[in-house]
Formats: sequence, C-alpha cells, structure tokens
Amino acid sequence: MSISKLCFSFSGRINRAQYWGGVGAAYAIIILYVLIIIAAVPHPDPSGVDPLGVALGVLGSILFSFIYCAVAVKRLHDLDYSGKWVLTIFIPVVGVILFFVWGILEGDARDNRFGPKL
Repeated sequence: MSISKLCFSFSGRINRAQYWGGVGAAYAIIILYVLIIIAAVPHPDPSGVDPLGVALGVLGSILFSFIYCAVAVKRLHDLDYSGKWVLTIFIPVVGVILFFVWGILEGDARDNRFGPKL
C-alpha cells in the first residue's frame, strides 16, 4: 500500500505492521511539519501570542488527527469493526488504551465486509 493511501484513505484494511508503520508516518509527518514551522515562522515577542503560529499549530493538529484517523479506520476494518469506532480515541484514557489494543490484536482471519484478508 502506498504511503498516500495509507495516510489519506479511509477504505480498505491494514494489518498490525502497517498500522504501526502508519502511526510512525503520522508522527514523522507532524515532527517534520513542526520543524518547518520553527524554521520558517519568525519567533514572536515573548510577551504576546503569535496568531500565525497558533493557526499553523491548529492546522498541524488537524493534519495529524486526519492521518491517524485514516490509519485507525483501516485497522478497525481489519478487525471487522466499523470505522465509526475511531471516535472512541478522543475519550481520555480510553483512547490511549485503544491505540495500543488496535495495534496488538490480530486481524480478522478471513475476508470480511471491508475487503480481503491481507
């Protein structure tokens, strides 16, 4: 699966290794994004808030959330769950637990409604 499909598509299934690779890609992209912002945006006066920095930070958070949700939905499909369950990651504590559970559980051993077994 291509990195663009892994990070930006909500269809299909991915196994555990692809899930962890997608999570790693999401973190790599956001770290690169933050480094670019740090290098490109002039440092504001310490007594004020830089609106450009805030806007770029919000944009980065949205980008990271979108990529992680795309990866998690495909992982949920491999577990034969609806992608709607991805919303549970936004519940404090529960989301952290599910992050690891989805990466540990073995996927559906057969073809399911989301596609063939990988």
